[in-house]
Amino acid sequence: MPPVILRSGGIEDWRALRALTLYRLVLIGALLGSLEFGISLQVFEQVDAALFRQVSQAYAIAALLMLAAVLYRTPRSSLQMGVQFVVDALGVAALVYATGGIQSGLGILLITPMIVAALILSPRMALVCASFGSLLMFGEEFYRHMGRPLSTPDITSTGVLGLMLFASTAAASTVAARARRSEEKAVQAGTELADLSQLNESIIGTMQTGVVVVDADGTLRLANQAARHFLGTPTTDQHTLHRVAPALAQAWQVWRGGSALAQGPIAIPGHDREVVPRFSPLGQGPRRATLILLDDAWQLQEQARQLKLAALGRLSAGIAHEIRNPLSAITQAGQLLAEDARLAPDQHKLLDMIQRHGARIDRIVRDVLDLARPHDHALPVIDLDRSVEQALVAYREQPQTTEQTIQLHPARVPRQVRCDPAHLQQVLHNLWENAAEHAPGQPVDVLSGRDNRGNTWLDICDSGPGIDRAMRERIFEPFVTTSPRGIGLGLYLSRELCELNQAQLRYLDQPRGTRFRIRFASTPP
Repeated sequence: MPPVILRSGGIEDWRALRALTLYRLVLIGALLGSLEFGISLQVFEQVDAALFRQVSQAYAIAALLMLAAVLYRTPRSSLQMGVQFVVDALGVAALVYATGGIQSGLGILLITPMIVAALILSPRMALVCASFGSLLMFGEEFYRHMGRPLSTPDITSTGVLGLMLFASTAAASTVAARARRSEEKAVQAGTELADLSQLNESIIGTMQTGVVVVDADGTLRLANQAARHFLGTPTTDQHTLHRVAPALAQAWQVWRGGSALAQGPIAIPGHDREVVPRFSPLGQGPRRATLILLDDAWQLQEQARQLKLAALGRLSAGIAHEIRNPLSAITQAGQLLAEDARLAPDQHKLLDMIQRHGARIDRIVRDVLDLARPHDHALPVIDLDRSVEQALVAYREQPQTTEQTIQLHPARVPRQVRCDPAHLQQVLHNLWENAAEHAPGQPVDVLSGRDNRGNTWLDICDSGPGIDRAMRERIFEPFVTTSPRGIGLGLYLSRELCELNQAQLRYLDQPRGTRFRIRFASTPP
C-alpha cells in the first residue's frame, strides 16, 4: 500500500502548532522554576545547574521565536513542524545530558512533539523525525559515556525510548490518516450537498408551481418566485401566512385539523386569479413544518380544457373519416336523382336541400380532417395584399355569398409574410362569413399594418352589433355559436390554422362592431 501523503497548512495544523508552542513555553518555565527553587536538585540524582540553566534559557528563546513564526504562519506549517521537532530533540537531549543521562526520565518529554509531528507531517517524514530523535538520544548516551564503559541499563532505557517514539509515530500517523480521510469525505459530501442544494433551489425557483414552506407558527420560511407572485410577497422575512393570505391560512388550519377534503380554489387578496393549494407535512412531530404547493386554478382549468379539446379533436377526426364515405354516396345519389325529368318542383326543392346540406357537411368534414393532419412543410413567403385580393375574388365566386361590401385598404408598401395562401384564404372566408351572418348589410374593412416589433398584422372589422362580453372568452372554443344556423367551428378552425402558420388570431375590444386581428410571427426580409 503506498504511503498516504497528508496535506498541510490547514487550520487544524496551525492549532496543533500553537498548542505545542504554548506547551513548550510552560514546560520551559516549569524547568527554570524547579531549578531556581531547588526542586530539580532533589528530583534528579545529579544536575549540572549552570548547563541546565543555559540550555533552558536557550530553549526558551528558541520557543519564543517559533511562537512568532506560528502566529505569522510563515513559513508553511510542515516546515515549521520539522524545525520545531529538531529544536525540541536538541533541547531535550541537552537537558537529559545536564541531568545525568537517560535515567533522569526527561527523555519522555520528546513524546509530545513526536505525536504532534506525526499529526502534521506525512508518515514518511514522521518516521524520519522519530529516527532522528532516537539516534540523537543514543548519541547523547554515547557522548556521556565517552572514555568509560557503556551502561547496559542506560542503553536499554534509550532503546525503549526509541521504541516509544516509533510507536507514538505509528499510532498518531494512523489516527491522522483516518482523520484526513474523514475530513476529505466530509468536504466532498459538503460540496455535493451544496451543489445539490443549489440545484434544488434553481429547480424550485424556476417552477411554475408555487412552493411555500411554513413552520408550525405559520411563519413563511421559503417561497419561490411563483409563490411570491401569487402571494404578492417580495421576501419571506417577518411574514406570516395569516397576514399574507388569510384564506390560505384558514385552509391550512383546516388541513392541520385532520380534514381529508380536497381544497378548492382560494382567492388571494390583490391577485386576479385563484390558486389551488396542496399541503404536505415535512418531518415528524407536532412542530413540523408544512410544504404548500400552489397551482394557478386558471392554468389547471386550461390544461383540462386542452386535454378535453385534444380528445374531442381525435374523436371528431374519427367521426369525420367515418362520415365521409356514406356522405359521398348520399351526395352522388342525390345528383343522379336530380337528373330525373319526372320529378315535381317540390321534389327538386327537397333535392336542393339535400345537396346544400350535404355540401355543408362535406366542408365540415374536410376542415376537420385538414386540421387533424400534420403540417410540417416550410411556410412560403407571400405578398399579403395580393393574397387578400385573391381570397376576395374566390369568395365572390361562391354561389352562396351574400352581397356583403368588403373594402380592402392595401398598404402603400408591399408587405410580405410567411403563410400558406390556402390557409389564409380559408381563415378570411370564415371571418367574412361571420361578418355577413352577424352584421348583414354592414361593410367589412380589411386593413394591414405593423406593430412596434416590426411584425405585420391584418385586421378584419365591421360596424355591426359586436360580440356579447360574456361570449368573448368562448368564441374560439369548438361548437360554441350564437347563430341557430352555425356549428361553432369557424373561429376555432381559423385560430388553429393561424397557429399552424405561426400566426395568432385574436379578438380586439372596441366600442362598437367586431375586430379580429391576424398577427404574423415574423416578417421575412
